[in-house]
Amino acid sequence: MTSPTSTTTVTAVSLSLEQAVSRAEAGVAAARALDARMNIALVDAAGHLVHFSRMDGAWLGCIDWALKKAKTSALFCLPTAAVGELSQPGGPVYGIESTNGGLVTFAGGLPITDAEGTVIGAVGVSGGTTEQDAAVAEAAVKGEAEARTAKKTASPAKKESAPRTASATARTTKTTAAARTTAAAKKTAPKKRASQAKTRRPGRAA
Repeated sequence: MTSPTSTTTVTAVSLSLEQAVSRAEAGVAAARALDARMNIALVDAAGHLVHFSRMDGAWLGCIDWALKKAKTSALFCLPTAAVGELSQPGGPVYGIESTNGGLVTFAGGLPITDAEGTVIGAVGVSGGTTEQDAAVAEAAVKGEAEARTAKKTASPAKKESAPRTASATARTTKTTAAARTTAAAKKTAPKKRASQAKTRRPGRAA
């Protein structure tokens, strides 16, 4: 194995701010649907905070839990609920909560992966029941992909609407012009007939 040199480029794929914000928005929407007030933390693959959303009225004590759920899930590449099952008394990692500056091992933390299955970050949610926390975390993980799909589906419809509007406007303009021409013709016709009548009268008297 060779060590990195000055010419070696080392890169790491991680959660971007744009991705984190998109996922947080999806989580907030899911929390509102559940009538729950949540703290939502998005971290990178190393467990460092990228974005945090605290809904109005969310419990202050759950801020730390959300952060630690996200960190736990990122560091071990597992849902926090799965880590919790392994850390029960007698389990293989019993007492793990006291490591890494403090971890949280109940539901609400999920890893985030890219298209190739590589963990690029994690989300941690806290503020509701464990079931609600897990549901909002799941919505946040799926949120960005669903938003991207919805955007692609909506785009063609917007492109098609412009030609239809222009065509409808053209038809309306032609109809209006034809109506005006017909109305003008009707107004002119009586005048022509009256003029012709005046011209014929002298002939009849003679």
